[in-house]
Amino acid sequence: MPRSDPMTAAERMRRYRARKRGEDVPRRRPGPAPADSAERLLRLQLAVKKAEIDRLKAQREADREAKRRAQSESTRLRNERRLEEEMSEEFRHINRLLHLDTMISGPDRKRLAKLLAMCGSLYAGERDNAARQIERFRKSLGVAWEDLL
Repeated sequence: MPRSDPMTAAERMRRYRARKRGEDVPRRRPGPAPADSAERLLRLQLAVKKAEIDRLKAQREADREAKRRAQSESTRLRNERRLEEEMSEEFRHINRLLHLDTMISGPDRKRLAKLLAMCGSLYAGERDNAARQIERFRKSLGVAWEDLL
């Protein structure tokens, strides 16, 4: 019986040994080689893994973008709050400056002038006492030195 496709050496040896044992070994039908099916399976698994990696990369990028948006939103809110606080503090400062004339009455102005004159005294104790009283006066008004001068 002539064969159209050549037999491999391994198949010839297998058939020879089977005949020696008295077994009739049918020829294998041609089909995909085991290496081909294993290779195809590996390629399919590789394609699945690549698709999974691409999906995870896209998910990670989406998560990063969402985190960036959340951070930028929280940063924006924090900056707005800080700006409001600064503006509020600046408003309070301007308000104090505008009302400083009304905050210091006539007798207090005279007392402050006398205390400032005492700062030029020759006696250290008198200078120190005057400075302490001026500082106490400034704190009672609740103003900074820049506002008072």
